[in-house]
Amino acid sequence: MKPERETGDAGYIELEEVMREEAGRTDAVSDTPDAEVPRDPCFYSSPFHMVHMSFFYSAGQYYPISLGGLAVMAAKIKWDARYFILLFLISFVFAGQFFLGFFQRWDSFFASVLSAVITELLLARILLKKWIFPLSAIISGIGLSLLLSSYLVWPYVLAAVLAIVMKYVIRIGGSHVFNPNNIAIVFLLFVLPQYAVSTPKQWTNGIDVMILILVLGFIAAGVAKRLDTVLAFVLSFVLFAALRHYLFGEPLYYAFGPMLGASFQLFTFFMITDPKTTAPHPAARMTAAFLIAFVDALFRLQAVTNSLFYAAFIVTVLYGIPYRLLSLKRRNKSIDS
Repeated sequence: MKPERETGDAGYIELEEVMREEAGRTDAVSDTPDAEVPRDPCFYSSPFHMVHMSFFYSAGQYYPISLGGLAVMAAKIKWDARYFILLFLISFVFAGQFFLGFFQRWDSFFASVLSAVITELLLARILLKKWIFPLSAIISGIGLSLLLSSYLVWPYVLAAVLAIVMKYVIRIGGSHVFNPNNIAIVFLLFVLPQYAVSTPKQWTNGIDVMILILVLGFIAAGVAKRLDTVLAFVLSFVLFAALRHYLFGEPLYYAFGPMLGASFQLFTFFMITDPKTTAPHPAARMTAAFLIAFVDALFRLQAVTNSLFYAAFIVTVLYGIPYRLLSLKRRNKSIDS
């Protein structure tokens, strides 16, 4: 009889059956270690036959995979939504540097990203006892390099280090509570306003580039399954902007103008859609988005600058943390019962 494979090979077994059907193979795999491995005609007849793609069996043998099998494997991969957010941010960086004349230079970009990555790697190694791929740190570093403006480099380094450290320090139920970029930006803007400012007016030209980035933003939010959050926030912002205009006499441009700014775009498609810090339930996410727009509107009536970041921080404290604690209590109660 053919020896049983380990449980971890279940996915391979399913994939192997699909490949067999595609290649029309009927021959069985021999049980003997020295048996010749059956060739997949689809694989060896392709121009890429020199590339020997293989999976490792628990028995120690290697079995080549057909191109059709590779397609099936790719279809089964669950893509991390953060890669689309990364694509959105990188498109922002290149558009800003080459088309839109953003203030930030490349040195601030690399300082922010490298500081975030190094901090993430060290903390993960020290606290989690393992090395990780710092995808979140790369995203945080790029976001900070776009959301902050400073004539110095060290504020970007400080913000990046603070963002990653706070992610490991302030946690509920094993996950971080605050959006790392939000808490870092709030700290710099509130404590060190003489060294760094936000970037509310960075769309200076290139409406076609802006539209392209907006499309990428909607795609990233959709893949991250946070499009409901984006729509709830944008519609709430429009509602409160209209109320500020008609009830309080705020000029139309000042009421709706921020929506064309880089800071608003990044905040909407990047910060409040973070899959790691937003609630898993749509109703809770949409409620948080509405509250952020509401608090932001109150700040704008008082002419408070950087109101979006302050609003997100306050809503996290007054709504996000209680929601997390209540969810954790319910989960523990259900486990105990």
